[in-house]
Amino acid sequence: MSLTRRILESARSGLSQLTSLVIVDDEPLSNVEAAALEVELAARKAARTGTPGTSAIARLAGASGRAERARLAAARAQRIQGAAAARAAADKRAADEAFRRMKEQAARGGGPASGGGAGTGGGAGAGGGARPRPKAGADAQVAEWYRTLNLAPGADFAEVKASYRALMRKYHPDMHAG
Repeated sequence: MSLTRRILESARSGLSQLTSLVIVDDEPLSNVEAAALEVELAARKAARTGTPGTSAIARLAGASGRAERARLAAARAQRIQGAAAARAAADKRAADEAFRRMKEQAARGGGPASGGGAGTGGGAGAGGGARPRPKAGADAQVAEWYRTLNLAPGADFAEVKASYRALMRKYHPDMHAG
């Protein structure tokens, strides 16, 4: 006999024993027991319903709940503003310290601050408007991208887009999901 069958048979026998006990105790309650039962049921019902405004939800919906939420929101805003003010003060202190160090270094006459105007002259200086040159490794990276797309370097953007979409259609993981 399998374990499942044994479990089912024991459950059936347990249910039959329970129903036989309930059926045997089929006599009606006496008047005293019925009254006591009614009182007990009424007390339980009253305890379940409670007085309005005592539940947590009712307290939160009331005026005191709104005041509590407003107080918590104000405290949270104060904490956030305090943290932002502390960060701003720390940034200002750091900037002042950096400025002081640079001023001292310039007064001593050393360092890059007194370089004789090396960074202030002709061509594509600070405000020249020229695009910055790409890094040395960037050209190799761009060439590798073109090779991946099977295109000649400097291909038209429409060709790049079409080639990229073709690769996505071919190799995208969603296309191969089972």
